[in-house]
Amino acid sequence: MKKLFLAPVLGLALVACGNTASNSTADSTATVDSTQAVEQVAAPALEGTFVGLLPSADSEGFDTTIVFNADGTYTETVTAKGTTSTEQGVFTLAGDTLTLTAESSQKLAVLRGDSISLLDADKKEPTPAYVLRKK
Repeated sequence: MKKLFLAPVLGLALVACGNTASNSTADSTATVDSTQAVEQVAAPALEGTFVGLLPSADSEGFDTTIVFNADGTYTETVTAKGTTSTEQGVFTLAGDTLTLTAESSQKLAVLRGDSISLLDADKKEPTPAYVLRKK
């Protein structure tokens, strides 16, 4: 008799646990969706052109321009010693942290109002700072 009683109780316990997992999944999906919404709202605010002369040890500096597009893409143009190079990729913005991803590289920066500060490999601001200002 005890065995007959335990079977339905265990079945109810499993059903209850299954619902909790389902709700938990829905909660994490909602968290991810709200994070994506923040990025989608913030990215157009970044749209525009940022320019600056980044320091260089062996030349006058790197004349740098990054154009951020509303579709989440960017184009970076760097001129130094008469040579110009161009890189294209995508960017994401999470809070004030900007990630630029190209085919062969990834860069991090911090957005501060109308300027961005590029970070070094240790995710810190180098001295002197590498700052680009909105044009």
